[in-house]
Amino acid sequence: MKKSCIAGALGLSMVFLSSACGGSLSTAGDQDTGTDTVPDTLVDQVEDPGTDLPSDTVDDVDTDTGLDAEIDAPADTSIDTSIDTSIDTSIDTTVDTSIDTAPDTTPVGGHDCSAPGIAHLGTNYGDSSDDADSYAITGCNNQGGYDETWVFTASLDGIYEIVMQTAGFYAVAMVWSTCGSTTEYGCINPDPDSSTAEGSIMLDAGDTIYILADDDALGGTGGAYTLTITYHEPPGGDTCADAETASDGTNTGDTSFFSNDYDGECEGGTTPPISGPDQVWEYTATCTGTLSVEMDTLAGGGGFLCTLDIWTTCGDESSSLDCDNDYYSGNDGVCNASTLVTTGDTVYILCDTNSSGEMGDGYDLVIDCT
Repeated sequence: MKKSCIAGALGLSMVFLSSACGGSLSTAGDQDTGTDTVPDTLVDQVEDPGTDLPSDTVDDVDTDTGLDAEIDAPADTSIDTSIDTSIDTSIDTTVDTSIDTAPDTTPVGGHDCSAPGIAHLGTNYGDSSDDADSYAITGCNNQGGYDETWVFTASLDGIYEIVMQTAGFYAVAMVWSTCGSTTEYGCINPDPDSSTAEGSIMLDAGDTIYILADDDALGGTGGAYTLTITYHEPPGGDTCADAETASDGTNTGDTSFFSNDYDGECEGGTTPPISGPDQVWEYTATCTGTLSVEMDTLAGGGGFLCTLDIWTTCGDESSSLDCDNDYYSGNDGVCNASTLVTTGDTVYILCDTNSSGEMGDGYDLVIDCT
């Protein structure tokens, strides 16, 4: 290594001259040891451990720990919580409630047949107080008041229960296949002094009916009401092809579920009794003796005029074994018929409404074989 010639500037007590500066090299042992040992010791032990190593350790721990704990945690917590809570709650609660509830309570009944209200399954809201007495229908205990019209289309084969509930005036409803018809309709009117009118009708998918929601009081001005339509699975008995099975004891029926398919042997003509909706039953005798059959519309809750016929061949009036019509017998609401049978005999029972101005209703069919 080439030495500096101006050694005194280093402030050392001993001067070393190389041959290049015109001097001679020193061979003294204490000079070599002092030069090698003192500077080396200061550099290695004082500067390296004291400066580099402690500095590295502090910088690494302080910097890493501060960044991980203070920056990462606040970012994850504050941002995620505010987005999930505020946005989800406002969308689910506010929007869903207004869409589901508000349209249901708006009166949408039609003034007349030119623009009937569209009825749906469930509760429909109407208000006839701004309408007029557009239709006067006789034979349904209807005195004539303000009314509204509705149209309804069945989506499934089955029974559709219709209930008109008013907010204070007397209710009466009519069901038409042709809107405004004066001859082809079904009457829903339990009595002239009730705020509820209810009945049922059997429809096939795609059938369309019209419903008149009427005030039953003469000169009545109507008001707010609900028209509720409920679907039920159809029972048997609409026609001979799906006759309902009857058994000994009390069987529950309802003619309003069905159409007018058959006439009893003891009914007909242009004046009452005129056949209305009916239900057909199939019965197999459990005895050899007398089969007694009673159709009771009063016990069954209907209270309508009835016809009861027992056939050996379903749908064939000429095969009648016994027939009763309460219009002729004077026993309003109850019909009775009987015949001799042998165990295993099959007969068909027609339970009929004997007025075309009635939709019929529930009844009890009581069978006794002795």
